[in-house]
Amino acid sequence: MTSNLWTVVPMRGLCSGKQRLAATLTPVERESLNRELLDRVLKAVGTALGGWQQCIVQSADPHVVDEVDRRGGVGLLDLPGAGLNEALDQARGEARRRGAEQLLVLSADLPAITPQAVRQLVSATNEASIAIVADKTGTGTNGLLLPAVIDFRFEFGHGSLDRHWRQCRRQDHAARIWNAWALQFDLDTEDDLRTWRRIDGGAPSMR
Repeated sequence: MTSNLWTVVPMRGLCSGKQRLAATLTPVERESLNRELLDRVLKAVGTALGGWQQCIVQSADPHVVDEVDRRGGVGLLDLPGAGLNEALDQARGEARRRGAEQLLVLSADLPAITPQAVRQLVSATNEASIAIVADKTGTGTNGLLLPAVIDFRFEFGHGSLDRHWRQCRRQDHAARIWNAWALQFDLDTEDDLRTWRRIDGGAPSMR
């Protein structure tokens, strides 16, 4: 595990995130859910990697940026009009400026994440190779672990797993697809929320 590993967690915002659950949760409940999900990811990363000093949370929400700064991480506000992949480019640039050699990108909505899962991913991936973390459907990407200096294009979005994999093949990067439930289970739909409620009784209830 390199000491120059930086983590990037992109998050839309406390109030704007999880719009697909608007018919299920009130705005206050969705804000609470988004805060809880981010907190779980940050705690897992901090425990696994020895703190938040090398963790960037990229967000369009200034409240998220301020909160992360107070916790000892690096909050980075999206550039105006930036989409997810553009925001990740911005965060990678900041990590490089701070000396990052390896970059771990993780989604902010991983309720089952554990420090052990983060440590296993990092320790099992060579610093010169790429790990693509599959989502629960096996078609999307919940995370990437890659050298910070390479010219690798972020292609998050529907069907991103195949795009990231094909890019690795084209650029001749050693790569692997990482399947681990703790990192695959992302929370997007009412069914996901029901699943989380069965796992964790503290999850928000549904109307």
